[in-house]
Amino acid sequence: GSVVQPTDAADQRPPLPVRSLRDVLRFGKSRSRLPSLPLAADPKTLGLTIQFNLYKGGAQMPARKPEECDILLIEAMNKGDLDTAVALYEPNASFVLDSGQIITGRAAIREAAQSYLALKPKFTIEVKAIQNGDGDLALTGTTWSVTGIDAAGKPFTGSGKSTEVVRRQADGTWLFVIDNPHGGE
Repeated sequence: GSVVQPTDAADQRPPLPVRSLRDVLRFGKSRSRLPSLPLAADPKTLGLTIQFNLYKGGAQMPARKPEECDILLIEAMNKGDLDTAVALYEPNASFVLDSGQIITGRAAIREAAQSYLALKPKFTIEVKAIQNGDGDLALTGTTWSVTGIDAAGKPFTGSGKSTEVVRRQADGTWLFVIDNPHGGE
């Protein structure tokens, strides 16, 4: 699965000049601080599993593969980057809140994401993606865990299994259509 881990605060090395996932792959093979990214087909799900670590100063780019929506979203959330997180959703995307309520549209998703960011979350995820026959829709799922600080200032942890639907856009990038953080439970 795809693993995204929060940046270690003690890692003070300057960021590498990363412009794309291809750069991350190249640096992962040539620089010791970024790992190689083993890819493996998962015959049980006919999906793709990616082992991936994102570091401070990592890739700022649109999702070019379905699973990159999850990876880039978690990178943005770990950095506290609200604009990047919200930009990964279609304008009329749906998001399922922890309460089960479904919200629609980037403005509502921005408000929900902003409340999550107030908790200073640090996520770790594993991603699986299954693309449909015509290649324009994909089902992704993650197994995730999170640590943060609650409203009372106390540390918290959480975990879950998500399900998302992402769609290929006219420019070839992918965006979330439906995001349910607990849809895989």
